[in-house]
Amino acid sequence: MNSYNFCAMVMYQKPSTSFVLRDFLISKLFVSQIKISPIQMPQFPRKLDDYWHRDSFLAVVGFMMGVRLLSLLPIGAKATSSSGNEIRLNGFYTLLTVLAVVPALVYRKVDVSFATKNYFYLMTSALILAAIFSKVAYILVSFHS
Repeated sequence: MNSYNFCAMVMYQKPSTSFVLRDFLISKLFVSQIKISPIQMPQFPRKLDDYWHRDSFLAVVGFMMGVRLLSLLPIGAKATSSSGNEIRLNGFYTLLTVLAVVPALVYRKVDVSFATKNYFYLMTSALILAAIFSKVAYILVSFHS
């Protein structure tokens, strides 16, 4: 499977991300153990380097910042939110732009195998950032209401 097919498969299967992460956890943490038995639970690695990779974390942060910048484009219909703010509905255009970037990178012969080599670390970084952002949003909403 080449890297474009892998990237396309990962992007289109977003609803089943939790199952993919579960499978990667099982394969990385459990199957890589030397001795596996159904009676004894294998030990989780306790080092930070087994879960976190700096370059992968920066790639996820960069991707999130890129999507955030794309959300500022004045494209799409306007709508009024429940709080009365006027917002733009440009999520679909942002999705199309992000999905068009991978074939463009492959066409330009950019190595996109980083995603296949560091998939576990990318998923871990995305989950950590999602948990942090949800806690921050919860705290901000509790202070403003």
